[in-house]
Amino acid sequence: MLKWMLPAAAVAALAMGCALTGADTRAQERANTWKSRADELSARNSEFGVDLFKRLHVKGENTFISPTSIAMCLQMVTQASKGDTNAEFRKTMHLGEIDLDLGNAELLKQLKNRDGVKLSVANALWSDPARVSLNQEYVDEMARHFEAEVRASDFSAPATLDEVNGWISDKTEKNIPKMLERIEQDDVTFLINAIYFKGTWSYQFDKEDTKEAEFQLADGNTTKVQMMRRSDEMPHAELPGLQLVKLPYGNDKKIAMWVALPAADSSLETLIAGMDKGSLKRWQDAAHAGEGTLKLPRIKMKFKKQLNDDLKALGIKLAFDSGSADLSRLGTSGMGKLYLGFVLHEAVVEVNEEGTEAAAATIAGIKAESAGPEPFSMVCDRPFLFWISDENTSATLFMGAVYQPGE
Repeated sequence: MLKWMLPAAAVAALAMGCALTGADTRAQERANTWKSRADELSARNSEFGVDLFKRLHVKGENTFISPTSIAMCLQMVTQASKGDTNAEFRKTMHLGEIDLDLGNAELLKQLKNRDGVKLSVANALWSDPARVSLNQEYVDEMARHFEAEVRASDFSAPATLDEVNGWISDKTEKNIPKMLERIEQDDVTFLINAIYFKGTWSYQFDKEDTKEAEFQLADGNTTKVQMMRRSDEMPHAELPGLQLVKLPYGNDKKIAMWVALPAADSSLETLIAGMDKGSLKRWQDAAHAGEGTLKLPRIKMKFKKQLNDDLKALGIKLAFDSGSADLSRLGTSGMGKLYLGFVLHEAVVEVNEEGTEAAAATIAGIKAESAGPEPFSMVCDRPFLFWISDENTSATLFMGAVYQPGE
């Protein structure tokens, strides 16, 4: 029997190739593991976002928030907490045992590098050294995993208010120019998240097809709106109680707006009241490509609210209690015990024929005692729900209830 012998060089090359293949496989496995962290955190953030959105929703009033911004800000506070205070954050936000450092680090990485859209997420840790002595381990954690800019300023100086608002304005492309009205004497630290999105539709609406139309208000009256129109193939679903359509952005189509129109015999408040933590994913999974016509009004909304009472109602209570809060991982203050003084959120959005521009910011203020079927027709001429989702991580970037499309 003949025995074939490979030259030594060929054997070495084969071995090297196998080694590289193995290394590539391990690298891909590590990448998948890291991405799964971001996906899992995004899913929990979206669940918490739905809970909070339902709390904030008021019949007849526009609501618009960024679940991702609020969650990331509050998770910076979570990482500053210990004991029962930490447990309340994790339970209320559906976080379980998720590693928030590694999860947010990967989420920030995954949200970057979109093709044809602009998406930026920024965090900051702002403090007054005269009022608080920060724990260096916590500061390093925020800088490394949350990519937070660490700033030190004199909170008693009038210029500091302008600096904080200026940072938020810069990070939101001037869409939120003056979020904070004042800095109180007991404010010692601000944990801030800002998110900005601007994307053109992958398939734009033709401005010539936009016509004035009537939009039905929650009280039964009507108002005039600029109604955009598009007839094309779009991912769409007909579900009990609603119609759904998907409108992607950019060249890679990894971010999309989803519009959910309640059935004619239902209402937006009924739709929102019936939502649970899995609603958005179930609805999205049901969509399939189909020819149809969509009529969607131009949208321009802004929303701003202090979230203290809503967060307490959901279960975050100890952090707001100056006597019970344990935020000792953040640092110490000679003024007294640290606690969560306020969580302020502001979000704006504009939707037109070209695409969407949206921005949001969340501030957590730490105080010391003393954040193929038949063609369809979908006419959004009555209150409807929409959200903007990152397809790569399933992060719900923004969510809105539209009762009056114009600002």
